[in-house]
Amino acid sequence: MKYLFIVFSLSLILSFESCKRFSNTYPFSSASKIEVLSYETRYNWDTLEDNSRGNFINDNLILKGKLRLNPKKISERVQLSKRQSEELFDILYAFNFDLVEQVSACYEPRHAFIFYDEKNNAIASIEICLMCSNKKSSKGVPKFKLNYSKIENISLFLKSIGIKKFED
Repeated sequence: MKYLFIVFSLSLILSFESCKRFSNTYPFSSASKIEVLSYETRYNWDTLEDNSRGNFINDNLILKGKLRLNPKKISERVQLSKRQSEELFDILYAFNFDLVEQVSACYEPRHAFIFYDEKNNAIASIEICLMCSNKKSSKGVPKFKLNYSKIENISLFLKSIGIKKFED
């Protein structure tokens, strides 16, 4: 019985700490809604040309408060509930302490988390490539680490909210 009390107390403390960090961490603390997008890899449709390097992916998902992705290329859009937003936060930011990042070089992103303010202006983005465990975030988004187990948790989270697109 004593053991159950300790486990229950610890889970309450961790839950409280997670909620506290969630409410104090930009962009989660500033967003009135978070939207999850899935799309075909952006290297197929959203590149810029640079004569010295050839085509490269355009990093600016947001420009002047507007999502600058071609709406016709977005396969799925899901708006997160408060509970789902907190779950996403926990997946990205909990247990970052001694995590060793495992990143490959492909970066073919197919998923993004877009944060909107109360006026429906896009204020921040996080884009993730589930194949190589790489990510790009807009300015001001705190860094987080990814490894294969976190990528698996993100994939499970995306499936749990109804995202079906994972490959082209």
